[in-house]
Amino acid sequence: MADKSYRVGDEVTVVYQAARDTPGIAVTMTVYNEAGVLDAAQSGPMTEIGTTGCYRLSFVPDAKGLWIVQADDTSGRKAVKLYSVDMATDIADCLPMIV
Repeated sequence: MADKSYRVGDEVTVVYQAARDTPGIAVTMTVYNEAGVLDAAQSGPMTEIGTTGCYRLSFVPDAKGLWIVQADDTSGRKAVKLYSVDMATDIADCLPMIV
């Protein structure tokens, strides 16, 4: 579930914390647009903040819907998060009610 709604055209900063705060590893962010299609132009290597084991990269959604971001590191760990863009904050609000 997305925890916040973002706006089309706003920069969204993604932060990834490596296991055991491991510094100096390669972390790659992959962005999928609202249609579930890879957005290669906004995907790429994340930048480490100092030597903290914390990595970041931003993307700018250009359409409303649910965007998916996956971060992979060289130790084989992954994280996936949904970003709600110009939608209700709670994904349940977007689903039809069954009566």
